[in-house]
Amino acid sequence: MRRTIAHTLLALVLVLCCTPPGRADAAISVLDVGQGDAIWYHDDAGYDVLIDAGEASRAVDVLDHLEGVHELDLVVWTHSHADHIGGMANVMMAMPVLAALSHGFSYDSATYLDLLDVVAGFGIPMTTARAGDTYTWGESTARVLHPDRRYLNENDNSVVIRLSHGDVDVLLTGDAEWEMENTLLRAGVDLSAEVLKVGHHGSNTSSYGAFLDAVQPEVAVISVGADNPYGHPSPAVLDRLAARGVATYRTDQDRTVTIYSNGVTYSVNAPLPAAESLVYVPYVLGPPAPEGTPTATATPTGTAAIIPTATATATATSAPTPTATASATQGPTATATVTEVPTATTTPMATPICGCSGDLYNCSDFGTRAGAQACYDYCLMQTGQDIHRLDSDGDGEACESLP
Repeated sequence: MRRTIAHTLLALVLVLCCTPPGRADAAISVLDVGQGDAIWYHDDAGYDVLIDAGEASRAVDVLDHLEGVHELDLVVWTHSHADHIGGMANVMMAMPVLAALSHGFSYDSATYLDLLDVVAGFGIPMTTARAGDTYTWGESTARVLHPDRRYLNENDNSVVIRLSHGDVDVLLTGDAEWEMENTLLRAGVDLSAEVLKVGHHGSNTSSYGAFLDAVQPEVAVISVGADNPYGHPSPAVLDRLAARGVATYRTDQDRTVTIYSNGVTYSVNAPLPAAESLVYVPYVLGPPAPEGTPTATATPTGTAAIIPTATATATATSAPTPTATASATQGPTATATVTEVPTATTTPMATPICGCSGDLYNCSDFGTRAGAQACYDYCLMQTGQDIHRLDSDGDGEACESLP
């Protein structure tokens, strides 16, 4: 459900029952597993799903988070890279797993083959996820948006899920990059979500402007390791999120980030009020008002976003600073519809620098890094893609091995 967020602080007093009859509360935790992904879905109906499990060395961290969980109803691995599936086999050996879901494509790595051996050894039923599939996860609905077919780039084979708990939507993207984003945009599927798990650890290969404009997230969560060698998250991605007023959380700074939902509204890192507490005062944060600007007042409407917080007081000029205990989320600016090319160094080129279709270049085709960068920037401007894949680590710098 998309909601309109006011540009200024609105103090809203709402009388409602926090948990709709018949719907259990749910929580989605993006676990702190360093430079990798692991996400845990749990609802009060007792349904548990683990999506990815980080590197093998972080399996103990995943299991620590799952303390008290006696079995997993489902495990999902979005794709077959070790920073997503490395810990999955250890988790499966530590507790019963009732079913598994994956993209189903073969992958030549010992980690992946070992995982398949564990699945087969325990007789765990495994299903292949394809675009258009819909699953019921306890009190939530999981819609598979991707993959529709196999892609050359394993990251673009990532299983993408739009998870809906009542009216609260969370978009889980794995490591999907620009090709997947373009595929989804062309398909015209509903990408809107209050919360976006940012693709590929915040790499500049993902989270392009057009994609963010389609999702219109209020909150973004980046699963990333501190001081990682890839430069994740990319400053360009952070800039694109900030330009849209998205409150951004990072596991390298905020540790495990949990989204709590009652099916009507949600909070970040602070549980929603108990169902018996019928009256609470939520508030909505938009861009801070200029100094000296009177506080705006408004009458609540059915389209207002209600994001409860642990407290009910705020000042009109306070801007949200995401922390491990923050619950206020900054909504997207209503007028932010610019679809920019996601790199700070890209400028329009009057004449072609290199070809952006047909035969592909590689770094050995350029004598200098500057020449490769010019081609990279030009094709990014023309196509919105690193068509020649000159930026191997997604930091916006092409062919960094060249002089």
